[in-house]
Amino acid sequence: MDFWDTALSLMKEKKLKQIDLVRLTGHSSGTVSDWISNGVLPRADDALKIADRLGVSVRYLVTGEDDKELSPREKELLRECSILRDESFKLVLDCAKLMRKAAEQELSAASSSGASEHKAK
Repeated sequence: MDFWDTALSLMKEKKLKQIDLVRLTGHSSGTVSDWISNGVLPRADDALKIADRLGVSVRYLVTGEDDKELSPREKELLRECSILRDESFKLVLDCAKLMRKAAEQELSAASSSGASEHKAK
């Protein structure tokens, strides 16, 4: 697998669309489409954004190897939660799950509205 095979597979799992990558990276839909269709690796900063959003490392997207390297955000979260008692940790985890679900719904709604706006034109 290459970067885009892996990324597209993870995007499907997470119900993300190409427009989500457009919004995430700030590039045009044509640029993102070219990356995907031509197998072009995005710049490092864009690859990091994509990997972070997909919850994996850039190395995983490039090689398909499951490395144990955590993203800076994951490290920060672990550091902050490391001293919590089980009860508090469970509350943080429940809150994170709710926030993730809300964010995924928001992205999905934004993708849907973007698609309907595009069809209306």
